[in-house]
This record gives sequence, structure tokens and C-alpha cells, in this order.
Amino acid sequence: MSDTVDAMSIGGNATTLTANASGQLTLTGGTYTTLNAASGNGIIQSGALVVSGTTTLTSDAAGKDVTLQTAGNNFGTVSLVGGAANLGVVAVSDTVDAMSIGGNATTLTANASGQLTLTGGTYTTLNAASGNGIIQSGALVVSGTTTLTSDAAGKDVTLQTAGNNFGTVSLVGGAANLGVVAVSDTVDAMSIGGNATTLTANASGQLTLTGGTYTTLNAASGNGIIQSGALVVSGTTTLTSDAAGKDVTLQTAGNNFGTVSLVGGAANLGVVAVSDTVDAMSIGGNATTLTANASGQLTLTGGTYTTLNAASGNGIIQSGALVVSGTTTFNTPTVNAITLNAAGNNFGTVVVERGGEVTLRDVNGIVMGTSTVSGNLVVNAGGAITDSGAVSVTANAFFNAPGSAITLDSGFNAGTLTFAGAAVSVTEGSSMSLTGQSTATGGLTLVSAGQMNQTGTGNVTVSGVTSLTAGSANNVTFNSASNDFQGAVSVVSGNDVTLRDVNGIDVGTSTVSGNLVVNAGGAITDSGAVSVVANAFFNAPGSAITLDSGFNAGTLTFAGAAVSVSEGSAANLSGTSSATSLLLTSAGDITQTAGATLAVTNTANFQAGSNAITLTNAAANNFGNLTLAGGTVSVTEDSATNWVGSSSATSLLLTSNGAVTQTAVRRWR
Repeated sequence: MSDTVDAMSIGGNATTLTANASGQLTLTGGTYTTLNAASGNGIIQSGALVVSGTTTLTSDAAGKDVTLQTAGNNFGTVSLVGGAANLGVVAVSDTVDAMSIGGNATTLTANASGQLTLTGGTYTTLNAASGNGIIQSGALVVSGTTTLTSDAAGKDVTLQTAGNNFGTVSLVGGAANLGVVAVSDTVDAMSIGGNATTLTANASGQLTLTGGTYTTLNAASGNGIIQSGALVVSGTTTLTSDAAGKDVTLQTAGNNFGTVSLVGGAANLGVVAVSDTVDAMSIGGNATTLTANASGQLTLTGGTYTTLNAASGNGIIQSGALVVSGTTTFNTPTVNAITLNAAGNNFGTVVVERGGEVTLRDVNGIVMGTSTVSGNLVVNAGGAITDSGAVSVTANAFFNAPGSAITLDSGFNAGTLTFAGAAVSVTEGSSMSLTGQSTATGGLTLVSAGQMNQTGTGNVTVSGVTSLTAGSANNVTFNSASNDFQGAVSVVSGNDVTLRDVNGIDVGTSTVSGNLVVNAGGAITDSGAVSVVANAFFNAPGSAITLDSGFNAGTLTFAGAAVSVSEGSAANLSGTSSATSLLLTSAGDITQTAGATLAVTNTANFQAGSNAITLTNAAANNFGNLTLAGGTVSVTEDSATNWVGSSSATSLLLTSNGAVTQTAVRRWR
């Protein structure tokens, strides 16, 4: 039935009703299998419409509106048809059951008590509400806002048809939040947000997350992911790139993530920055750069990166291996720990901006950048450990690289130091204190700007050469009974120096500004010139002492078995010295200080060339046998004196507290 002049109202029951009005068309209600309604000035209703089949709504003029929202409406499929032009604002409600609707309009508002099926169309605005979920059977093109509303708790929305092109999608809780929502824009960029149990959002262009609360969030994009509102995700957030090297920035205040997973779709993500400003967060997966920040504890679940920046308000841990070819930066308050001890970690350079107790492990070598550690630092590496910036550790620093070099020379400072490596070289910008068991299977070079010592539990085992430098004003004290220097030990500079070795020790070229004390469980030898300004005390009870490579000291004390000392200047004995046999050769006078004592069980041999030998301390000297060569010689012995071998002097004064005898041939010159 048509009214070609003006408005018309029509209603009643029929199998098919086709109604067309030049003016406004009012449907007064009825039951139909098919309803075709066309108008030149919009379509409204005054009674409920029940259409079991298809309802076709047509506009004969541009931008005319349709409002069919009366209670009791029950549509099957609704089709919006542009006659002379597209429809304007269309609002259709099915208050009884499911409904399908589609076609073009400026605005479509569709509401179904049952499931709502969107059959496709082009709109500026789309409002879709349902009591039993929303799906689609054709592509949707919405240039403005799409609002998806649930009229019942936990109902799902699936809008993933190829050709979809959304502007902004808003998820609205009507009677309750939506359930599982999946929305894809296969053409261009998309913005989406609102609350749901699960949101899966995919955009061919940039994806903007406008904020919402979810149990699970899956976000994928062909051109990066950003946000304009806070995201609260109690479970897993999965971020996927459908194109190579695209970026993700989710750093809005109020973000609260559970676990964040970075997934390479077509390719790995580019620069990813994710912040949780509320609580703890777990994050992992591959990207070019990952910047992760959590107000609570940060858990790194593993991934491969060029650059990794990790910050936390309550410590940093890991649950999977990290592979970072460039620089890794960690930052957490000084009372919190950083623990990255996974066996598969492979770092380039690691920077600890702040941290309490810090543990790092690398399957290969590791470079420590500028770092500040308020507690202990433990670095375990399968290759060399080096530094490229100043490393400051308040408590103990332990560097563990068995079989590989350890080189720290860029402004290192620690409360105490422990190491295990091959060739170990450490330069410290302050005093150096070794603690625990340290080993160097190659050589050991230690340089300190202050005192150098060991704590009570510290000991050192060095297979190669040891070089110690502390400066002429600073003491060097390696007095642990368990020290084992298997190569030569050289003191480049030091004030008062104490060395102890559980076995024998070889003293290399050394310059000591104060006193030198060497304690050994085996023989003491020298392989280089040893210069001591004050007293040198060599203590090797039961073992030989042999110093013949350019030794010089202010005064000399020793305790050993066979003692042979050749001094390149005058020799002045001090303190209590003892030997089973003694050969003391001097390029100057041989004397002893007040109070000095000397006990030699067997032969004491003093060789001073033409220089004086003066050993006259009362009740101080005891020799088994005596032989000597000197200029003016004066010797006092607190027991009998027995001459052996060949002796010479320009003058001799011998005072003995017993008989003076000679063994075999005694020849004087």
C-alpha cells in the first residue's frame, strides 16, 4: 500500500506488508512474515511489530530517521536500504528475542533482548546492545564511535569479520560488564576501551586502548599500540605485532597489570614501554627495546632484546632467561634486591642505577656499566667480566668467572671484594679489603687508592704472578693463613706490607716504604729486586730463606732453616732472628740494632768484603759454628765459639761466653 502524497499510518496483521509513504510512515503494529517499510520522511511506530522474517526499511529521501523501539517488538532480520539516499538516525529494538540488523545509516542504534547479529553496514555511529551477546555476519564500517553494551552479565561480543573498519569502540556495562569481547579492524587504526572479562582487540593500523578493566587483554596491531586511559588487567596482557618493529607505549598513570607477554606475530615488536603504577608486574617476550616499570615487584619472564630498561619500586626478579645484546639498566630502591640468576642469561653491558642486594648471571662474558649497589653484588659469568663505568658497592662485591679474565679498572669501589677467575685485575678507587675465598688461576693484579687488606675470613689462591699496588703511604696486609701465592708476589708500592702463604712464596720485584713481613709455610725466595725502607722480616720456620736478587732493607729479621741473604747495601739485623744455617752477604757493613738477637744452630757465615762486621749485643748471639769475611770485625757470642772454614778480617775482636775453638784447618788472613 502506498501513499504518494503525504504521511501515512498503517498496521494490522498480514503475511507480508509493504507500506510506502511520501511523508512520514507510522507503523501502528501488527504481525507479519515480511515487512517492507519505505518513507520520504522517516519511519516511526505506535504499536508493537512482530516480524518473523525480514524487515526492510527504506528511505526515499536523504538522511531520514527510523525509530522502532516499542516494547513488544520482535524482529527476525532487519535490513536498512538506501533508496534515494541512506537513512539517517536509525533506532531498532527487539524486546523479545534475537535480532539481525544491517545496512547503511548515519547512526544505527540496535538493541536485542536475545543475541544481536550485525549483518554489515556503513555508519558514522553504531550503538549495539544485547541481552545475549553480539556477533556479525558482514563487515562493519564505522567512522565514529561504536558502543557495545551488555544487558546481561558476562555476555560475549565477536566482531572480527574481514573488512571491519572502526574508529573508536566503547564497551559499556549495561546491566553488567561484557564477557569475552573480540573486535578486529582489518583496514586501519582503531581505538577501543571499556570493561570486559576478556578483550581481544586487533587493528591493522595503530591500536589505541582507551582504558578498562579486564581479566585478560589481548592487543594486536600492524602499526603499534598506545593508550589514552588506564588499563587494569588482573591476568595476562598479550601484546602482538603484526608488522616488523612496531612500538608499544602503555605508561599511563593507574595502569595495573598482572603478567604482560610480548608476542611476535609477523615480526618482533620494536620499542616497548609498559608501566604498572599500582602494584607488581610480570613481563616478557621479544622486542628491540623493552622499558618495564612496576610500582611493586617486577618479574622479567624472559626475552630477547637489544636494550632492556627495568625499574621497580619493590625489587626485580626473573622467571625466564634474558638475552640482551646491548645495554641493560636496572633501577630499584636501595632496600630492594635485584636477582637475575637464570642460567641462560646473556647480557652485553649491565647498569645498576640503584639496587640493594644484586645478583647477576651471564652464560658468556659481561660488562658492568656505571652502577651503584647499596648491598652486596654477585656477578657470575661464563666468560670475562669487565667494566665500562664506575661500579660502587657498599657491601661485598663477588665476581665469579672461573677460567675467564676479570678486569675492573674504570672506577671500581666496594666495601669488600671476592673473586674467582683466571687472570684477575682489579683497580679500586678507595681502600681494598678482600673477604671470603678468592682464586685467580692466572695472574692477579690489585691496585688500590687506599689500604689493601683481608678480613678474618679472606684468603687468596693465585696460580700465576701477583702484583700489588697501594701507594707508598698505604699498608698492604695479606695475612690469612690459607693464602697460596703459587707465582711470584710483587709489591709495586706499599707502606707496611704483610704477606702470608700456606706454602712457599717467591717475592718478586717490590718497593716497600715501611716494613715488610713475609710468613710462609715453605721456602721464601726472591725473583726480583726487593727494596724495603724499614724492617724486612722473613718467617719460614723449618724452611729455607733465599734472597739473592737485589735485596735491600733498612733492617733485617728472619726465622728459617737454611737462610741465605745477599743484600746490596749494608745489612742491619733487628729483632729476633734464627736459622739452622746462615749465609749473610752484604755490600756494606753487617751490624745489629740494640736488642737484636741472632741464633744459628749450625754455621753462621757473614760475608762483608772489606766492610765492618759488628755483632756485639750482649747475651744476644749464638752460633753453632762461625765463619766470616770483613774489615773491622767485632763479634760477641753468648756461648762457646767454634770457627770453621776460611775467615778473614783486617782486625778482629771476638768475645765468647765459652771456649773458642776451630774445626779442621783454620786459616786467617
